[in-house]
Amino acid sequence: MIGTDVARRVCRSLQAAGHRVRHFAHPTDRDLRQALGGDVAGVAILLKDDAESLRYALAVEHIRPHVTLVVTVFDSIRGHGHRHHRRQPQRQQATAEQAVQPGHSV
Repeated sequence: MIGTDVARRVCRSLQAAGHRVRHFAHPTDRDLRQALGGDVAGVAILLKDDAESLRYALAVEHIRPHVTLVVTVFDSIRGHGHRHHRRQPQRQQATAEQAVQPGHSV
């Protein structure tokens, strides 16, 4: 889990549901390599800065290709960038609250 306020709340919800979670507010590339070296079910990037979110998403995909990845995107990219991409495999939208609901798959 990468992020600050919302990420901390999501981490607590996941831990309360019995999931093992590692949280990083602003990890370095070295932190990412170490965290993604073991058994990882997925990565959530919950930041309000689109550029920072995408930078972490690219780094995660580079370090651990094809890992399940949930990334928050807010302003400019949601409104403009996605509609121009032709192929978006496994792209789903959900709020952070929806993502932590039991039985919800993202």
